[in-house]
Amino acid sequence: MFKKRRHIMNNSKRWVVLSVATISLLFLGLIYAWSIFKTPISEMFPMWTVSQLSMTFTIAMSMFCIGGFVGGITGKIFSLRVKFFISAALLFVSFFGTSLMNPANPGSSLVMLYFFYGFLGGGGVGFAYNAIIGSVTKWFPDCVGLASGIMLMGFGLGALILGGAA
Repeated sequence: MFKKRRHIMNNSKRWVVLSVATISLLFLGLIYAWSIFKTPISEMFPMWTVSQLSMTFTIAMSMFCIGGFVGGITGKIFSLRVKFFISAALLFVSFFGTSLMNPANPGSSLVMLYFFYGFLGGGGVGFAYNAIIGSVTKWFPDCVGLASGIMLMGFGLGALILGGAA
C-alpha cells in the first residue's frame, strides 16, 4: 500500500494531465464571459431588449447543467475520446452558427443566438466539463479535492483572462 501511494505521488505525468485539463477548462470558462459578448451584440441588434439578451445566458447556463448531466449518463457508453469529439463538434457548430447572425434579420438572429450560443454552446461546455473533471480526478485518488479545485479555478478564470482579450 505504501509503495503504491508513493508511486501515485511521484507520477509526474498526472501533473501534466492536470495542467492540460486546467487550460482546457480555462477556454471552456469563456461561457461566463457573456457580459463581454453582450455589449457588441446589443450594438449590432439595438432592437433587442436587455431581457432578450439575458435569456441567452440563462439558456446557456441551463444547458451547461443539462450537458453535464448527459455527459455523466453517457460516461459508461462513450469513450473519453468520443465525448471530447462530441463536445468539440457542439462548440464548433455553436460558434460558427452564432457568427452567421444577420442584423438585417433580427428575429431569426435572436433564435439563432438562443439555439447556437445558448443551447449548443452551453450543452457542449457542460458535456466537456463533465468529461474533463471526471477523467482527471481519477489520476488523483490521493488528492481529488486539490485536483478538482485547480481545474475549477481554471474554469472560473476563463472569463477573466480570455474575456479581457475579447
